Amino acid sequence: MAVNWKKFQEPKSTYPNLEYTPSRAANPRDSHRVYWGKIWAIDDPIWDTIMPPSEWNCLCGVRPTNKPVTVLPDGWQQPETDPVFRNNPGKTAELVKLEEHPYIKGVCPYFSACQRRTGNILFPNLSDANPPIIKQCAACELAQLYMKNLSRIEKNRLEFERLKDDVSYKDVAFNAQKGGLMATHVNHNFDKTKGGYERDVQNIGFTNGHAVVFEAEPGTVFNQRYAEGTWNDKPFEIGAAENGTSTNIKNAMNHCASKPGIKVAVVYFPNKNFDKKTVLNAIARWNGLGKINAKGWTNFD
Repeated sequence: MAVNWKKFQEPKSTYPNLEYTPSRAANPRDSHRVYWGKIWAIDDPIWDTIMPPSEWNCLCGVRPTNKPVTVLPDGWQQPETDPVFRNNPGKTAELVKLEEHPYIKGVCPYFSACQRRTGNILFPNLSDANPPIIKQCAACELAQLYMKNLSRIEKNRLEFERLKDDVSYKDVAFNAQKGGLMATHVNHNFDKTKGGYERDVQNIGFTNGHAVVFEAEPGTVFNQRYAEGTWNDKPFEIGAAENGTSTNIKNAMNHCASKPGIKVAVVYFPNKNFDKKTVLNAIARWNGLGKINAKGWTNFD
């Protein structure tokens, strides 16, 4: 919502108001329903306290509008909400009102001046703005991570809106809860024998919140090798490890490295024989090749 808040400011002369929109959750909270469909001016101070999310996992929304402001009945009062969420992330750059968080309130003596909680660069010497690390720092770090996750989900949603209207892509889908995005270019060539692997990998990535887009493989250039597409905006390739041995996994990574420009190697275990210890051993062997500058080695992201 912090990203959207800045976007709402741009067309303010045309769309001067904001409408609180219903939750996308399967079981929305009754306390939020009182806001649904109501409209306030974008500069109304009420947005400092009711801007979604209004609770953890709140999926309510806000959209700009030129419809008139809602005339509230006499005696209408804003419902009581958790003070931690009486906050506008677009103004404070914080997902929640951290000074009201139980891990922080009355506990962290540095909160008001600390700059690390807003992601600013550390200073060379300790000061009120750059205090020593204490256990309460974890709450601020968690809030920053959650904020970044919301931004990632919104980015994938916008890309979904673009791709679903693009006739060059099919099977376009978006998971609003986890932010997963998937799409397939109509000119993507699924492997005749292992195309099912590709679809499985895409579904797994999508389910776990990744953006997995299969791009075109025109095949019109002799001996040209194409990446599968993008994984979270980075070129990726899939390598299968059917027997799950360390050598098998390393060979799958080598296959991924054989494609130009690959940043993400996805090793797929079609026989469900994944073993963490074996995978770590294979990664160590792969990184060992990098230390001797072995031919074909790639430093994947």
